[in-house]
Order: sequence, then structure tokens, then C-alpha cells
Amino acid sequence: RPPTLLLLLIFSLAHARADRLVQVQVVTRHGARTPLVKTSETLLEGGSSLTPLGEKQHYDLGGWLRSRYFTQERGYPLYDPARVKIRSSAFDRTIVSAQSLALGLFPAQSRNSNVTGESLLPPNVSRANIPVFTKDAVDDVEIRAYANCPAFHQSLANLYESPSFKAREQDHIALLQKLGEEPTFSSFSQTDSDGKNYVPLSQVWNAFDAINVAKTECEPSAENPVCKSLPDPNVRNLLSQQQWLELSELSHTAEFLKYGPANAGSMLGANLLFSILSGMKTALRGEGQRPSWIVYSGHYPTLLGMFSALNTYDSNQVLRNESIPNYASALIFELWESSQNSDVYARMMYKEGLQQNVKNLSFGEICQNRIKCPLISFENGLLNSIKESDASSWCGVCENKNSSVCLRTLESESTCKEEENDVSTAVALSIFGGILAGCVLGSVGCFCILSCIRRQQRGKNEKILSVQEQGSVGSVVEEQKVGEVGELGLEEVQL
Repeated sequence: RPPTLLLLLIFSLAHARADRLVQVQVVTRHGARTPLVKTSETLLEGGSSLTPLGEKQHYDLGGWLRSRYFTQERGYPLYDPARVKIRSSAFDRTIVSAQSLALGLFPAQSRNSNVTGESLLPPNVSRANIPVFTKDAVDDVEIRAYANCPAFHQSLANLYESPSFKAREQDHIALLQKLGEEPTFSSFSQTDSDGKNYVPLSQVWNAFDAINVAKTECEPSAENPVCKSLPDPNVRNLLSQQQWLELSELSHTAEFLKYGPANAGSMLGANLLFSILSGMKTALRGEGQRPSWIVYSGHYPTLLGMFSALNTYDSNQVLRNESIPNYASALIFELWESSQNSDVYARMMYKEGLQQNVKNLSFGEICQNRIKCPLISFENGLLNSIKESDASSWCGVCENKNSSVCLRTLESESTCKEEENDVSTAVALSIFGGILAGCVLGSVGCFCILSCIRRQQRGKNEKILSVQEQGSVGSVVEEQKVGEVGELGLEEVQL
């Protein structure tokens, strides 16, 4: 008996219904790319392309996601366009990253289905039937909110002029002067009062990026075609190992100061977080047991903006150490349905670049530092902690007057004001019209009364004259009584 009961218990535990995965949303940084120079104040940038290494990084990320979520128990589903959406910023490096990730997530054998049909391409050619959706750069207020927020750009300008930022620059002036001597960095170098060139701290990212790209592409092999195509492949050898570590730490710190909670607040991550929340709520209305997928292919400021909006740095120290997320890093949001009571909760994880392990993240103060956050708590936490909870408020806080969503908001507000003005004008005209009509009617009434009085007065005068002609004073007195004011008043009311 006891062994039988034990076996039954083990069997029941093994077959207990697990929580159901409803949805996976992934926000990524693009893969390795060619060098990129951007302005420090407005974050305008030049062109940059994903390299073969970057393609491989995102293909591997897609494969990692597939192996994690498409287990034997859940099955290896075929691609279904109704359950998968991939969005990207409108740049080469992010679009190709998204396409590469899709190849790993949904390889060739998973792209034929009853929905998409059978491929007519040669057997060795993978179908390109997974679309990547983009918006014009000026309209991208989710993935690239940081580039479309003038208020944030002004905040950057103020940061660069702050005493603490200037002091940090002076603490590393020797390194910055060494960078300023390099001709490759002359376009963003400045000259100090002693006539020495240096790279200001506000521009240090550009120098870091050029060296980092050269190290990434050239150190495996200097014969790499991408390495040979770089503006200056030898810049990778400019600094000693110690100087390179100093530059890396300084660059990470500078980016954290730019995009961290103190300077960026929730301006840069609010829109994307509310889109993710909306995606979760939509998924709950869906049908079927397979999880739905949404992928956002973005940039490292995309991730930093979300960390700042959630203000999760204090509860997740690992994020502070990775101020510039590595290529192909991923922030993952999972939506689960409990098997016990059908409650729905979210989980958040972070995969740093090529690392195979994933780190569970706390949701911070918006969900009482929980790792499993009930969806209703996630929603209320966002609404209570983020003031830019809709397009209108975000456009106002960011002072954006160019993006389509902000233009529509301005047009709507203008229309409302016009309608209010029209109503006010109509009310005023009605009041004025009423007064005018009253005056007209009053004038007509007054004219009628005066005409009547004149007629009566003429009649009395005629009678008086007639009495005078007859010499009868008593009759005159009698006629005057008949024409007293009291009776005229009554006649006036009757009119």
C-alpha cells in the first residue's frame, strides 16, 4: 500500500498542470555594426550597417529564444502571422537584426503552415515571409523616444554644463587629451585654454564606439573584410589595456548619467512600456494555447530608457554595471496564467549580450520589488509612477510638435478650443440676439402705447374745446376724471 500511494503521489505531481505561458515580448539591442557618430545634444546620427557578426549574434539570440520557449512539452509551432509581430526602428542595423532573429526563432522548417501555405522557393532557400514593421524616424516615439523628445535634449545640454559633469571630465582629462590628439577624433574634439585638444566627456561615446567597433571586428582577424573597411582599423591599438578599461568605465558612466532616472526620468521608456502592457492585455483576449510573440528591435538607449522609467536600478544592481548593454542584449517580458486560480502575472528577465544565462529582474517599486508581478499591479504601478501615461501627456512633457501622434493631439486640442469658442460665441450671440429682440419688441410696444395715449389725449382736447364752447364747467371736471392716469394704466396693460 504505502509504495502504491507514494507512486500515485509522484505521478500526480509529475502531471500537475503547470502555469500557462500566454505571451513573450522581447526588446533587443541590435547586433554588431559599423562605427556610428552622433551629436551629443540632439542625438542625430550618421548611417551604420549591421555586420555579418551582428547577423550571427541575432540569429543565435533567435535560436536561444526558440530553445527556451519552444520545448517538447509546448511543441515547436509553425510560424503564424496572427500570433507573431516584429517591430523595428527604421534603421539598417535594427531591421536586419530583427530579420536575423526571426531566422533563428522560426527556421525554414517552421515557415510552412496551413495559414502561410507551402513555399515555392528552392529547397535550400528560407522563406522571407516574416515581416518587420517600422515607422518613420520622426514618428517613432516608442523604440526611439529618446531621439524625438526635445525636452530630453535640453536636459542633456543642462547636464553637460553642470558642475558635477565638468568635474568628472577633469578627473579624466589626461585620457581625454590623449583621445583628442588622435586625428580620427578631430571632428568632435575641442581645444582647451592651454591650446590642447581633448575629447569632451559629452562626446566620449563617439571615441569609445570607434575603438570598440575596431576591437570587435578586427581582433579575431585583421583580414576580416569588415575590419579592412573601417575608417581607421588601427585605432583599436591606440590605448593601453588600462586606458581602455578607463575609457570603457567612463563611457558607461556618462551614458548612465544621460539616460539614467535622474536625467531621463520616464520620458524615454513610458510609451514602449505602455505598448507592452497593451500587448499583454490583448494577448489575454486571444485564443489557443500557444504563446503569442512581439519583438521590438531597438538600440541601447531603448533599453536604458525602459530601465529608467521602471526605476529598477536600485533593486537590480546588475543593470547598473551594464550601462551600455552589449550587442544583442534582450529585455524579456513573459505573461503567465496561474494554474491554481487563473490569475495573470508578468515576469521580467534580462539577457546580456552573448551570455547564455538569463537574469530574473525585480519590477522595482511599481510592483513592490516582486519578480512575479500581477498584471493589475503592473498596470496600476505604471499609471501611478509614470506621468506620461498617454500620447497627449508624453507629447506635452517632451515638447514634441513634429511626430504624427503629437500633431494629432495638437489638432484635437485645437479643435476642442475652436468648438469651445464656437459654443461661447453662439451663447453670446443668443444672449445678444435675445436682448436685441427684446429691445425691438419693447420699442414696438412703447410706440403702440404712445400712439394710444396721443389718440386719447386728442379726444380729450376735442371734448374740452366742445365744453368750453358750451360754457359748462361741471362737464369739464367730469371729463377730466374719466381721463385719470389710473385708467390709462389699465388700458396700457391691456395693450
